[in-house]
Amino acid sequence: MNSWLVIELSDQLEWPVCLEVKIKRDVVEMWLGSRSVAMIDRDALAAWLAEPVGTFERHEVALWMSELGPVVEVHNRVRPALVDPRVLGELRERLVRPPDPDE
Repeated sequence: MNSWLVIELSDQLEWPVCLEVKIKRDVVEMWLGSRSVAMIDRDALAAWLAEPVGTFERHEVALWMSELGPVVEVHNRVRPALVDPRVLGELRERLVRPPDPDE
């Protein structure tokens, strides 16, 4: 079961761009248009979103918390940009795995 989430950002020239987040069973893919900019272990991203300390960086994408809120950067493509905390909250909720009925 795959799920998509779109994070609206601005590129280096202040043009609007969409960071598309594809949530798969074990991996989270991040895309700018047709370019894959990150493939992230789903559980590692979920753990960081639950307690966002320091910078979470994979491939071309970096996430961190500033005094003003969450920040996303795509190296050489999207300048550091504040993201609505509700968007990352939604991503965090989607990454939580449902309990295994066999456990």
